[in-house]
Amino acid sequence: MIYVTTHLGNGVLKQFSFAGRTGRAEFWTFFAANLVMFLACLGAASLMSGAAATSLTAIGIVVMSFGNLASGVRRLHDTNRSGWWIATLILPVMAFVLLYFFAKPGVSGPTRFDDAGGMPERTPDHFTRAGEQRLA
Repeated sequence: MIYVTTHLGNGVLKQFSFAGRTGRAEFWTFFAANLVMFLACLGAASLMSGAAATSLTAIGIVVMSFGNLASGVRRLHDTNRSGWWIATLILPVMAFVLLYFFAKPGVSGPTRFDDAGGMPERTPDHFTRAGEQRLA
C-alpha cells in the first residue's frame, strides 16, 4: 500500500512536468487514479444539470488529460523515446503502439532524457546576443 501512495504522490507532484522519467508502476498507478477520478467526475456531473455539470466535466477532462499527457511523455522518456510519440494518437491505430511502449520495461541505464530534460548540450557559440553577428 505504501508504494501506491508513493506513486500517486510522485504523479501528482510531477503532473505538470514533461521532463524526466516515470517507471511503469508509477505511470499505471497514476493513470488508474486519474481514470477513477474522471469517472467520479462524470458520475457527479450526471447528478447535476445545466452549466454546472458541463463545467465540472470540462474542468475534470482538462486537468486529468494534462496530467496523463505529462505522465505519458515521461513514460516514453523511460523507454528512451521522444515524448512526441504522443502526437501519433491522432491515428487511433497508434494507440496500440503506445500501449506497447507504456507496458514495455524502461531502459535500465541512462537515457538521453536524464537530467538535461532531453535537450542537447549547447556551447556558448550556439547563441548570439541581439544585434551581434556570429563570426565564421
